[in-house]
Parts: sequence; structure tokens; C-alpha cells
Amino acid sequence: MCNFKIKNKARKSVFIGLIVILFIFGGSWFAGRAEPAAANRMELGDATQNGTNFYSYLPKVLNMPDAQTLFGVEVSKLQTGNNFNLIRSADFYFVRRNGLLWSAVEPVKNGGYNWGNVASLEQELLLASQNGLRPILIVRSTPSWAQRFNGYFCGPMKDEYFDEFGAFLAAAVARYSSPPYNVDYFEIWNEPDVDPAISPPDQVFGCWGDNGDKYYGGRKYGQMLNVVAPMMRAANPKVKILIGGLLLDCDPRNPPPGENCKPSKFLEGILVSGAKNSFDGVSFHAYDFYNYWNANTFGNPRWNSGKLNSEPNGVMQPVMSTKIAFINGVLGNFGATGKFLINSEVALVCGPALASPGGTGCEAADNSTFEQMKKAYAAQAYAVGLYEKLRANIWFSMEGWRNSGLVYGNGTPRPAYYAIKFAEDMLWQAVPISKITNYPNVVGYKFFTPAANNLWIIWATDGTSKNITLPATPKAIRDSAGNSVTVTGTSVTLSIQPYYIEMP
Repeated sequence: MCNFKIKNKARKSVFIGLIVILFIFGGSWFAGRAEPAAANRMELGDATQNGTNFYSYLPKVLNMPDAQTLFGVEVSKLQTGNNFNLIRSADFYFVRRNGLLWSAVEPVKNGGYNWGNVASLEQELLLASQNGLRPILIVRSTPSWAQRFNGYFCGPMKDEYFDEFGAFLAAAVARYSSPPYNVDYFEIWNEPDVDPAISPPDQVFGCWGDNGDKYYGGRKYGQMLNVVAPMMRAANPKVKILIGGLLLDCDPRNPPPGENCKPSKFLEGILVSGAKNSFDGVSFHAYDFYNYWNANTFGNPRWNSGKLNSEPNGVMQPVMSTKIAFINGVLGNFGATGKFLINSEVALVCGPALASPGGTGCEAADNSTFEQMKKAYAAQAYAVGLYEKLRANIWFSMEGWRNSGLVYGNGTPRPAYYAIKFAEDMLWQAVPISKITNYPNVVGYKFFTPAANNLWIIWATDGTSKNITLPATPKAIRDSAGNSVTVTGTSVTLSIQPYYIEMP
């Protein structure tokens, strides 16, 4: 198997070859979009050949910097040290940071902006810029003088203060989107589709939800976007405005028994407000839950996804595909074209209801079975994210939530970290070609890469081993950790752990 991080002259020749191949297959012209200097990339527009979509990010040929990818991670604090070194070693590009607090910068009405109150955050943003990382910066926290619900920093501001919030955002864009910080992705709130009634008043997630509204408060959020977006773009026309990471609690098209899934109408409410031109992308969250009790399976039953106790015939693959289809459907219904999607929180987590007593199940940090499943999930998640054309796929997080972290308490990387690191190596500059659907209880994806050419990523989806016959003898096979797999002929036995198969 080739080294996928091709350097210097060799890298340049590979990229030139890739450009030629893409022109031959797709016949499309490059659709370059201006980006801040920190990104230093050119973007290839979609091309079609017999219904197949090609999509890739290519660095500028003149100076050939390291390629940028959709790979990202969230951190509670970005600082030099072990975790930072691991982020750089894995070649994560996006780093999500929560966040910039309006209440901290403008605690007093008409009192001006006190940027000194976020000096520590500014040092983090500077560190990111100096090391080629692209931050996704969450802006949240309504100051007490502007709150619609007294005491709820996580909630919305009163309508009459939309202008004040817009002025603050414009000041933040002017300050942080230029050197030395170079931040151009601004995410407005985090999980705003939560009702204040079920949210502590000062949390890292939002609480714009309104159970009395048909669209659960989404219209009010959209009205806010309509006010603040022009002000942000006046400060920098290249700024990327993100709808704050939507929780999307459950599927309103097929709700769980006894529920209406009204919170997931939030996005529709934003569009009903007429805000389709007031954002550039949709940030959303897509978690799956590990089940210690049922043959170590995972899924998200609130989105009818996966294979848990209630879905014995389910398919174990990340729920993000289901949520992406839902989001794209809503956007399409309102003609909201040209929007990119970011899965700003993805992970396999240990749900309390699925844990075992006594700390011996998936909640135990040293549970090797859970860690192996999380390793498989990580490899799957980044393959799916690339195939679905996400702008970024952000693992939550380095430190973790419900045992989702990429490092142990002593700073040692967990298996999922190595799976993501290897996935970045294998999928560097990969172009999605098609989904593999011709094997029962198996899912996979075909990619074109500069070094591997015809690369398959494939796994069994029902928790058992599956023997398949490949159309030709593979050139090489590696598992999700990068270990070589010896196979004679065309017969391969798959499991939940994805294989990277280089086909001739």
C-alpha cells in the first residue's frame, strides 16, 4: 500500500494527474471559491458522468500545501500539550470551539465591548491559525440585559435586541476573520432546538425551543438570522454563517411511539421565516448509542437507525446519513440551494440506559469491547461523511462525552483516534464514486484517491461475519487501524470493522 501523504515533487505530479483524470471523467471546469489565505485551497465543482458525482478539495498547485480535508475534532480548550500534538499528528483540519460568549464581551448594555474577557479564547484562535487549523467558532450566551427569558443565558434575546446582537457579531467578524486569527466559520448558538423548560439556564447548548410554536421556535431564530446576517456580511463578505448545531432529537417523519418530534421542525421554522438567504450552511449533530446488552450493537432508535433491541434486522451504520437526507429534504422543499452541511458533533457514545451496572460496561473507560466498536464507528463515520459531501465532520470530542473521547485520562490515544488518523491518511483527497449495495447485509463506498485509485471501504452491518466475493483480486487490504490483511484470491470475510480494499 502506498504512502498517502505524498510530498513535494511527487505530490505535485499526483495532483496534476488527478486533475487530468477528473477532467476526463467529468468534463467540468474548476469552480474556485475565494477563501481566506489560511485555507489556501481551490475547490472542485461537482461533475457528473453517467449519474456519478465527483467531489474533491485540491490545494493550489503553485505552492502545494498539505491537503485540507473534512476531518475535525472539538476541544474544550485548544492549547499546546499532548492533545494538541495528537491533533496535529492526525492531521485534523477543522477544530470546533465553544465558544465566544456575547454575555462576556458585552455584559452591560451600551457599555462597549470588553474583548479582554475572552483573551484566553483569542490565544486559542491564534494558536489554531499559526498551526494551519481552521476553527469553527460557536457564538452564544445572551447577556442578562437582553434575555427574553430572565436568567437563561442559553436562550434567545428579545426581538428589540436583534440589532445589538448583529452589531456584536459584526464586530466579532471584523476582529476574528482577518489576520492574525483568520476565523471565517461562525456558528450561531449550539443546539438551539431545545426548550428552556428542559434546559439548565447556563449551559453550552442552547434553548431557543418553544413547545407552543408549530415550528418549536425556529421562526424566531430565522428572524434573528435575517437581521444579523447582513451585518456580518458587511463586516466580511466571505464569512460563513452556520445555523447552530441542531440536535434533531428525533425523526418527525416517523416519530417514536407517543412523540411528535416537534423539536425537529426547528429547521423548517427557520425557512418559514424567509431566512434561506441568511445562512451559508447547516450544522447538525448525529450520535449513535452503544448497546452493551445486545451483542455489542449500536444505533439511534429515535431516528429508526442502527441495530438495537427494537431493531433486530437493523443496519449498523452511522445515523448521520438519515439526518443528512432529512436536512436536505427540508432545504429542498424551500428551494434553499447551495447550502453546505457540517456534522459538528459525531461520535459513538455510551447511553446511560444501555450501560451495565457496576461500571463494567461501555461507561468504563477501559472497556475494550466498546473501544473496538468505537474504532469501527469512527472509520465508518468519516467514510460516510466524505461520501455525503459534508464540508466538515467533527468528532466530539478529544476529551469525550459519555466515553466518546479520543484519549484516555492519562493522555494515551484510544483505538478510535488511530482509526481516524488512518482514515485521514487513506481518504486524503478522496473523490467519492458510488455506494456499494450488491452484497446483502454489507455496506461500503467506492472512492478514487491519488495513490490508491480504486479504493473500497466496506463492512458487515448486522453484527455477524459476512463472506463476499470481490470482482477481482485486490491489490491490498487494510483494517481500520492500518494493519495489512492477508487474503488469497477474491474471497473476503467482513465484520463490523471496516476494511480498506485497494482494487485494481
